[in-house]
Amino acid sequence: MFLGIYFYIEDPSLKIVSTPAFSEGTFSIQALPSNWNFLEPHKHILHKDSDVEFMSSDHNAFGMVIAETLEQPLSAETLRKLALSYPEKQLEGFTIQHEETIINTDKEAQYIIYSGSYEGKKYTYAAWYVMKDKALFQIITWSLENNFEKYLDSFQKIFNNFSLLKKS
Repeated sequence: MFLGIYFYIEDPSLKIVSTPAFSEGTFSIQALPSNWNFLEPHKHILHKDSDVEFMSSDHNAFGMVIAETLEQPLSAETLRKLALSYPEKQLEGFTIQHEETIINTDKEAQYIIYSGSYEGKKYTYAAWYVMKDKALFQIITWSLENNFEKYLDSFQKIFNNFSLLKKS
């Protein structure tokens, strides 16, 4: 299981994809907020295990979804502990700013906002961890700490546009 730290990308040559939605396998993102773009599929620019990646058009906020199949479902408390274990070790000054369980029509998520420094830069992350049967979906968004409030509404829209697909 990968639960990790993600960082700021300073590469204006990143390839974006002009598509209004993403759908593959077990989940979809119906739409990104305006001024956001999907990155080129399967290039793993932000992380080697990502299924889909996206960023703001000004290259100051990022996000991705990692979907995994586990041997068995995790309880909410076990999921929380696992979700926080890696950033707690990797981020200097790690702090949890907010956490709650979100329940809507097709998913239940552990929602956690946390922050800390990595390689001298301060980041804040908004992350949703969705467990469905034996499938774990990590919707992770982030920006530099001083930009976080500017992007929080976009981060929440990304999660709201994330849907689990029914198996056929």
